[in-house]
Amino acid sequence: GSGLGIVLTPQHLTEFMCDLAGVNKNSRVVDICCGSGSFLVTAMSKMFRNANPDDVESIRRERLYGVEFDDGLYTLAIANMIIRKDGKSNIYKGDCFNEVITSELKSKNINIGLINPPYSQKDVVELEFVEHLLDILTVCGTGVVVVPMSCAIGTKFKEIRERIMKKHTLNAVFSMPDDIFYPTATNVCVMVWTAHM
Repeated sequence: GSGLGIVLTPQHLTEFMCDLAGVNKNSRVVDICCGSGSFLVTAMSKMFRNANPDDVESIRRERLYGVEFDDGLYTLAIANMIIRKDGKSNIYKGDCFNEVITSELKSKNINIGLINPPYSQKDVVELEFVEHLLDILTVCGTGVVVVPMSCAIGTKFKEIRERIMKKHTLNAVFSMPDDIFYPTATNVCVMVWTAHM
């Protein structure tokens, strides 16, 4: 929390990220490591806000996309979407780096990406998920990501950060309270990117 006694929860963070991305009824949203689907659920409720029945149908059918590798989380994401009257959405079971899934997503004209990539993976670092997300988005698409602070500052990820910045634009970095993911004390930040610009 801040000095004002406000406690920022992961749900507040999800809302904040959707607002930063400018999610509205015309958005096409993806989360390539969607976990239980919290970004998609929050984005969907924001998209429904000013939507007429036809818009709602279109949002359900062709405006929300997710990818999840873990069996249990994939099942949970599907369940979360169904509970919120989504039907099944378009959640792919598998590796987000899979070429078939990637080309499928690239064909959908997705303009907003929201991710909280898995931290400390052995084979893929957090910024590689960010890079992959941005590559999937349309030109001028917006990627809003929550990552360890080391992705934004310091030398640990300097090379990959520079590689991403050659193709995409970093617009803002917001530091988050240390305890937002309590009890895991990862110091995180939110990065806002414009794809292919």
